[in-house]
Amino acid sequence: MNIASKKPVWITLAIVGVTLALLAIIAFIFPATMDLFRPSELPVRIITAQKMEDEQWMQTNSVDRSGNQLLAASVQDKKSSVANRIIDTLKQENQVLLEELASAQVRIEEIQAEIPRIQQQAQMAEQEYKRSLSAAKNARILALQRQIVTIDTENLKNEAKETGARAAVFAYETMLLRSPDLLDPKVNQAVKDKHLPNFALCVGRNVEFVAPSRSEKRLLLRYLKSENLQAAIPPRLQDDYQTIYDECYQSLAGQVERQIRS
Repeated sequence: MNIASKKPVWITLAIVGVTLALLAIIAFIFPATMDLFRPSELPVRIITAQKMEDEQWMQTNSVDRSGNQLLAASVQDKKSSVANRIIDTLKQENQVLLEELASAQVRIEEIQAEIPRIQQQAQMAEQEYKRSLSAAKNARILALQRQIVTIDTENLKNEAKETGARAAVFAYETMLLRSPDLLDPKVNQAVKDKHLPNFALCVGRNVEFVAPSRSEKRLLLRYLKSENLQAAIPPRLQDDYQTIYDECYQSLAGQVERQIRS
């Protein structure tokens, strides 16, 4: 055996000592480096570090990895929650509006179904009103004819009396529209009891001059009986009647005015 070819033992020990010394110095200066020599903990530390890095990046970066603008994850969750609540509220309100619209539509259909009945009732009421007016008017005409008899000293014919009475009712309705004072009960009663009979007598006395023939008297009566004096009569007959009517009306208006002032 060649002793010269072997290394001395002290040299080997010296190398081991230097190596341990270097490791101690490295562990003192860079303690984290020693973790590399702990294989069992290395994967966990790598995963934990990566997770912390990702969370930090999500919370601090405003753009994604493609460069699109983003909010932090916690802010996004909050915004999404608010948006969902708003959407739910709007859906609920929309549902309420749809229900109200459906209810309104049902009510509209009910009202539309009632329209024919209401129109019919209105027509019936209008017809009844017209009949009442006509009945009241006819009653007033008959009353005036009876009153004319009590003040007539010339024994007027019935046609002349009816003509005067109808002219008096027309004048009375005209004066009601022109003078609200006639609505006073005292004035109104005095006009109907005294002044209208005088007016009717004034017109009746002049019928013979306006319509001397029997046929003209009938035409004049038909004219006065027509609604709003719409019946056609000869122009001369109409003009002559209007002349005596205006003269008698002026006298009646004066009497009514004095009655109002008294």
